Amino acid sequence: MKRPKGSALPSWMREHIQQTGIGSAKLEPMDPPVAPTTTIQPAPVDTILPQPVGSLPPVEEKTYDTSPPTIANTAITKKKALNMSRLIAAGIGSQSSPVNHRWREQAEELRDENLEVIEAAIAQGLYTKEEEAALKANLNGWLDKCLDTPDPLSKSNKHLALWLKNKFGIETYELNHFWSRHYPSTRWKKHLFGSTKGLTTYRTGFLYEIVPASVLRHELQEQSDRDPVFRSVKGEPVGTIGTQRRKDILEELKTMLDPFGNASAYPKFGDDQEAGIATTEHTPKWLSIQVPVGKQNYEIVAEEVGSDRAARFALSCSYDPAAKCPVFDKFLDQTFDGAPDKQEQIDCFFTWMAAAVFGITSKYKRALFFYGTTDTGKSVVLDLISDFFPLDAQTNLTFEQMNERFAKAALATSRINIVREVKKAALKSGGFDSEVFKTAVGGESLQAEIKHGDLFTFVPRVAFVFGANGKIPLTNQGAAVHNRISVLHFRNQVAKEDQDVDLIQKLRTEMSGILNRILDAGVHLLETRSFIDPQTSKDLKAKWSSQVSSINAWLSECCVEHKKIGHGEKKTKTTPTSVLYRSYVRWCETQGIKPTPKGAYWGKLEERGIHKTKGNDGERAPVVVHNQPTDGMF
Repeated sequence: MKRPKGSALPSWMREHIQQTGIGSAKLEPMDPPVAPTTTIQPAPVDTILPQPVGSLPPVEEKTYDTSPPTIANTAITKKKALNMSRLIAAGIGSQSSPVNHRWREQAEELRDENLEVIEAAIAQGLYTKEEEAALKANLNGWLDKCLDTPDPLSKSNKHLALWLKNKFGIETYELNHFWSRHYPSTRWKKHLFGSTKGLTTYRTGFLYEIVPASVLRHELQEQSDRDPVFRSVKGEPVGTIGTQRRKDILEELKTMLDPFGNASAYPKFGDDQEAGIATTEHTPKWLSIQVPVGKQNYEIVAEEVGSDRAARFALSCSYDPAAKCPVFDKFLDQTFDGAPDKQEQIDCFFTWMAAAVFGITSKYKRALFFYGTTDTGKSVVLDLISDFFPLDAQTNLTFEQMNERFAKAALATSRINIVREVKKAALKSGGFDSEVFKTAVGGESLQAEIKHGDLFTFVPRVAFVFGANGKIPLTNQGAAVHNRISVLHFRNQVAKEDQDVDLIQKLRTEMSGILNRILDAGVHLLETRSFIDPQTSKDLKAKWSSQVSSINAWLSECCVEHKKIGHGEKKTKTTPTSVLYRSYVRWCETQGIKPTPKGAYWGKLEERGIHKTKGNDGERAPVVVHNQPTDGMF
């Protein structure tokens, strides 16, 4: 019998059964009276359920319902959606709540599979009618028992933590957060009520989402207010759960679930996590790029998000392999029109997007930099990138914020960091040379801290994209990071009257088609194992490398150097040294950077072969300022 993907009980349910003892007793099936005449592999059934023996005929794979999510088998309407929100507010323990609803779905799917196994076994004469009835009763009894959220086994903090874990379906504590696939998160509720905004409802039970510690503390407070009604299985009152005790219970829960502090807990989001991405649809799909068994080339594989996938978020679109994106293709063609490497720049964008959605940009140590003046399409592409990722999976940390004490902790759960306009002040915090950026883009371990929380270490899987009207902001050591950046030059400015004000809305209708282009680029990336860096990108980076130091940049942008001074050319090819230094200081002020002191400044000029000469009219140098500094960014 072929088993549907993702139908196995979640690990936290199995742990719940093991720890509480519910459902642990199994009926031992009888030996078959007659050996079967054909040998067929038995169905893979869960070990916690009765497992018939003998050979079984194949059973067709199940298809999954794609109708709207339901509560107690009733389709959701606006009125019932409001009732659902009240149920959520009332508490997760309700049998009609989304947590237990999806849990019950999974358990019933597994029960039905086993009922099919029993029916097939009966057809072969493996069980009597009495044994059939006992097995079915055992299955239904197990289902009813394991779906209840029982009272805590005792009033101890450990058992209260276990009760909290089972009530919210919490499976792990990683990246300084509790995670559950069954908790109705803020994002889930936005999608439930957001059909008018184009949001798609999706079933719980597939994506790992954060259960805020504040929600857990509130639940404990609610139960404490019920004292003495709230009792353990043994009937003893749990007692008052004050502030300190709530804190202790959550610490107990952390210890229980933290894979780095508990040898029996296995990390869900480890470094060896398979690259893949979930989609947002009623039953989310898991997309990965693999070489199928018996084949030699990479292919896109779409399947239901199973319990073995550690999907922390989903792209904000569905998967349709037949979808196209003609409007976006035309937009890119016009945006990079005239560039000698137009196709290379387009391919670079899709390749980087593939690495971003699969969380592997750090493997190639590559960020994206959009360079160009206003009205060239940078904002449109940045808006589209943002639309692909849910808000709780993206950050907008500037270079300055990355250096702040608590800000970089947000990178732990982020998949993309978008900075729409790099400011000149970025140079003060190191710009692309900042240690946090270089560490994060390279996928190296970062240590972070949440306010009022603990220090924790994580390996970021965040992609970085920046936009600016000027060149890459680099300090004196900036040339070393050019290998970590690919530049896309948005060169074609569109007049206001020619701009399509509805363009981004049109592109949003093509997101499934754009996703297909991204997936195709991902296949090419894995086949070639190399990242495209367009020739335009290389040329711009080479130009900017010569302007890394503030002195070199000032000389390049504002001055003309003269190697030979002929007779009578002194006044036209040299400048008083005091005027030169004032020009340099003024340029630094417009860039928002600290000028080099005068002594070191002249030392750098002499290293370049620019020497002062002293005459009757004072000291002069063979440099002429032809472009006075302005207040522009670069």
